[in-house]
Amino acid sequence: MRREETKMQFTKVKQVIDNSEYITIAFNRFLRFKRTDKYDETYKYEILSELNTVFAETSINEETIVEITKKLQSSNPQSGSFVHWSNTADLVDYATARPTEVAELFVQLFTDEVAPLSERIKTFYEKGKEYKSQLKLGAPLFGYLLAAYDSQKYPLYKEEVFKEIKRIFGIDKKLGSISENYAYYYQLCLSAQEVLASKGHYVHMLDIQDFFFCLTQYDELMVESAVSYIHSVAKKMKAFSDHDVDFLEAIKLLPEDKLKERREFYRNFEKVNKIRFLLLEQYIEEKRLDIEDLEKYKSQVKDEYEKNILHTWNNFSILFQIYYQSIKDIVTYQLITIHRAIRNIDEFKGIDFTKDKVIFDFNGSRNLGGTGCWMAVFPEKMENHKVAAQFFLEIDENGVDYGLHFGSSHPKRGMRDIESISDIEDEFTYEKMKQKFLEVADEFIEGNRITLDAVEETDLPEQDNLHSSLSQIFDSVSQAEQAFDVAQKLLNKLDIYEAGDERIAVTLTSKQKFHIDFCNWLLVGFYRDNENKLMTVVTLIEDEVSDTSYKRQLFTQKEHETQIALTYLPFEDFIESEHLQSILDRTVTIIRDRFATYLRSPFRKYNVPSLEQAIFDKNVRSKVFKNGVHQAPKIQIQNQEYVEIPTVEFDQDIEVHNLHFEEKQLILRQVKTALKNGKHIIFTGPPGTGKSKLAKEICHSLDVSPKLVTATSEWSTYETIGGYRPNSDGTLSFHPGIFLDCFKDEKTNAPINKWLIIDEMNRADIDKAFGALFSALTGDPVTLNFQSQSGNPVLLRPQGDDETVVPNDYEYIIPNDWRLIGTINTMDKASLYEMSYAFMRRFAFIPIGVPKDITVNLVNEYLDKWSIVEYDFSETLTFIWKQINHYRKIGPAIIEDIAKYTVEDGDFTSAIILYVLPQFEGLMDSDIRGFIEKLSPIQEINTQQLLSFAEDFFYL
Repeated sequence: MRREETKMQFTKVKQVIDNSEYITIAFNRFLRFKRTDKYDETYKYEILSELNTVFAETSINEETIVEITKKLQSSNPQSGSFVHWSNTADLVDYATARPTEVAELFVQLFTDEVAPLSERIKTFYEKGKEYKSQLKLGAPLFGYLLAAYDSQKYPLYKEEVFKEIKRIFGIDKKLGSISENYAYYYQLCLSAQEVLASKGHYVHMLDIQDFFFCLTQYDELMVESAVSYIHSVAKKMKAFSDHDVDFLEAIKLLPEDKLKERREFYRNFEKVNKIRFLLLEQYIEEKRLDIEDLEKYKSQVKDEYEKNILHTWNNFSILFQIYYQSIKDIVTYQLITIHRAIRNIDEFKGIDFTKDKVIFDFNGSRNLGGTGCWMAVFPEKMENHKVAAQFFLEIDENGVDYGLHFGSSHPKRGMRDIESISDIEDEFTYEKMKQKFLEVADEFIEGNRITLDAVEETDLPEQDNLHSSLSQIFDSVSQAEQAFDVAQKLLNKLDIYEAGDERIAVTLTSKQKFHIDFCNWLLVGFYRDNENKLMTVVTLIEDEVSDTSYKRQLFTQKEHETQIALTYLPFEDFIESEHLQSILDRTVTIIRDRFATYLRSPFRKYNVPSLEQAIFDKNVRSKVFKNGVHQAPKIQIQNQEYVEIPTVEFDQDIEVHNLHFEEKQLILRQVKTALKNGKHIIFTGPPGTGKSKLAKEICHSLDVSPKLVTATSEWSTYETIGGYRPNSDGTLSFHPGIFLDCFKDEKTNAPINKWLIIDEMNRADIDKAFGALFSALTGDPVTLNFQSQSGNPVLLRPQGDDETVVPNDYEYIIPNDWRLIGTINTMDKASLYEMSYAFMRRFAFIPIGVPKDITVNLVNEYLDKWSIVEYDFSETLTFIWKQINHYRKIGPAIIEDIAKYTVEDGDFTSAIILYVLPQFEGLMDSDIRGFIEKLSPIQEINTQQLLSFAEDFFYL
C-alpha cells in the first residue's frame, strides 16, 4: 500500500472513530473493568514485556535467529490472544532451515522505516511460502512478532476482534490479504490511540489491543459500555427535543460527506423529506442555516398541499432522521450486543431464545424519533413478545430499567418486576443486571410454561398442529389465525363478507407465498424472507410510509391519483403497529374507489376456493389448518435457485479498433469516468463521426453484450417498455419491449445485463417513450399496469443492494452496472424532440467531433484503418472532405463510404450523389450550388450531373 493511500486511509478511519462518542465512554468503562476480578489479561503484559527485553538485548542475525524463534514459541501461551501454536512451530522450522534469510526478514520487518508495514509483512509472507507452501504464517503471527519486538508500538492481532471492532464503529471494510488485514488493524488501533490521547488518555499500543480485545470478548464490558453509550444518546435526544436550535447546530457539525449523503437520499422526495432536502441543500451550498430557515421551508412545503401535511410532525421529528442516520448503525449494534449478552447468561443456556428481537431503537414505532430504546428477550417457542413473559430492558434519558415484564396479550399483562437505575455511570453494572434476571427467572419460566430442560409438546402453539402446506409460511396456528383475520378485516372493509366475489383472488404460490388480491392489485401477502423471517407485503399510501426504512414498490398511478406502494415489512411490525393499521384503513378507502367499476380480478383463475372460504368461515379455516390445501391451482414459479445479477468490471481498459479520433485518449478517459460514476452516456456530433461504432467497441472492451436500436418519432412505451400482444390462441399476454429485453432472458427468466445502444436517440419523444424506465433510473421501483403469465403485476426495479435473485416471469431488474449509450446527430437538433433536464441529469454528454485539420496524411491513416490499400485518390478525397465540411460537418464514416465506392474506378460523381448530397437537406439553394461549383476543378467529377441531380432532389 502506497504511503499516500495509507495516510488517506488513516485519516478516514481516525475521523470515523473521533466522531463516535462511544470510544471515550467504552474506554472509561474498560479502565474500571480492569480493576475487577473478571479481568484476566495481565499475562500478555508480562510475556510481551519479557520478549521486548529479549529483543532489546539480542542482536538479530543468522547465529541467534533460531534461539529467538524458539523463545517466541515457548513464550506463546496455550490459549488467549496471541497466535496458534502451529504458526510458531513452522517459524522455528523455517529459521532452522534458512537462518540467514529469516534473520534478514526479521530485521526488515522490525526496522525498515521506508517500506510500508503491509509491504514488509507481504515480503516476509511470500519468502516463507517460497520456502514451503504449507508454511503457516497468519496475521496473528505477524502481530505477535511485532508486539514481541515493541509492544508499545505494535498490537497483537485476532481476526474476530478486528471484525467486531469494525462493526462497532460502522466501518465497511472487507477482509483482504494477511498483510492488508494487519496493516488496516494497525491503522485502526493507531487512530484509536490518537483519539484517546486527544481526550486525555495517553496509552501505548498494547493498552489499545487489550481494550479492543476485552471490548469484544467480555460480556461485562460490552454491556456496560453499550448501556452507558445509549443512555448518553438518550440524554442528547431529550435535550434536542427541548431545544430545536441546539439540534440544528448538532446537524451542522456532522461530517460534510454524511450531510451530502442525506441530501441525495432526500432529493426528489415530497412533503417532510422535501423540507429535509431544502435544509441540507441550503447548508451545504451556502454554509448557513438557522431555525428561521426551518420554519420558512415548513411553510413553503406545507402550502403546496391542500391538507395539513405536518399535523403529526414537529421540529424534532423533522430533524431527527437527518441526525440519527449518522449514529443508527452504532446504536443498533449496541442494542443487539445487550440482547445477545442477556441470552448468553450461563444459567439460561437451556432456553432457546428468539434471536435479536424484539428490539426498538430511537426511531420508535412510527419513525418520528424518540428519547428511548427498549428490548424484550423471550423464548423462541412463543408466538411473539406480546404473549410472552419477557426479560425486559429499557434505556432512556432517565436511566435504565430491567427485569421481568409480561406482554400486552399475556394473562398477567400489566404486571412487572423491574429494577430502575438513574445513575448509570456509578450504579449500573452487568452483574447487577444479571442478578436481577436470575432473580426473576423462575417467574419468567412459569410465565412462559417452559422449563430449562424441555418443552412440553402441549404447552405452546406448535407448528406441528398446522398442516405442512401452511407451516412453511406460518410458525403456528395462532400466527396463521392472525394473518387470516387481517385478510378478513380488509375484505370486510371492501364490503366483501363471504367467498365467491370474483374481484378477489386468494392464492398460494409454489414459492410459499400466501396472497390476497383485489382486482388488479395485491392487497396483502405473507411469506418468508431469506433469513426465514415471516414478512408481510401490504398496500399502503406512499406518503405515509415514505419516512420508514421498509422496502417499497410503487404502483403506476395517474397524475391526480394518490400514490400507493406495496410495502414489505416484518409481520410483527405490521401486527403491532396501530399507526400502520390506521394507514391501511385509509388506503382501503382509496382502493375501493380506484376499482369501483371492476367486476373480476385477473388473478381469479389462480384462486384457491378452500383458502378463500377459510378467510370468512372459522370452521373451514380449522379444517384447512389441519388438513391443508389439496389440489390447489398453485402459481408455479420455476428456477427457484438464486442466481447472480450480472456485474461489469469497469476497471478494464477500453480499446478502440478501426476508429480514429484526434482526441482519442481524452474521449476514452471521459467515457471510463462517466461509466464508473454510474452515468449513462450520449455521444453527440455530426453524422459519420463513429459514434455508434464507438458505443459497440466500448461494450466489447467491457465484455458486455449490446443491443443496438435506432430511435423513431413513433416510439411509445409499447415499443420501449412493452405491452399486451396477441397469442396464437387469440389470448393476450405481456411481451417486453426494447428496454425490458435488456434485463431478462426470455427463456429462463434469469437476469441479464445487455447494454442498450440507441442510435439517433433524440428522434424519439424521450419522456413519452422512456416512461417507466426513467422512474426506475432515478431509483424507484415501478409496478406496471400489466400482468405476467403467472398473474403477478409486472415490476421494473433497480438492483439496489441485491446480489442474487430468484428468477420469475414478472420482475425486471435493472442491474447497477447496466448502462444506456445514446447517439445524437447535432445536425438534427432543430427538428427533433427535446430532452427534459431531469432526464439529461442521468447522462454524460461526450462530443465526438470531426478532425480540425483534414490533411492527406490524415486521410491515409484512415485508409489504413479501413484496410483500403493502393488507393489512388487520397488528395481528391481530402479536397472533397474539406469542401463538404465548409457547408456541413460530417465524420469519417461517410468519407469511408466514398473511398470504398471509388477505390476501383474513381467514380466520385456517383459517390457524392449517394452519400454526400442527401446530407445537405435543409441547406440554402445557393449553398448547394456553391458546393457543386467548388468541385469543378476535380476532373473525376461531372459537376453538370451533380447539378442536375440536386435540382431534381432539392427542387432548386
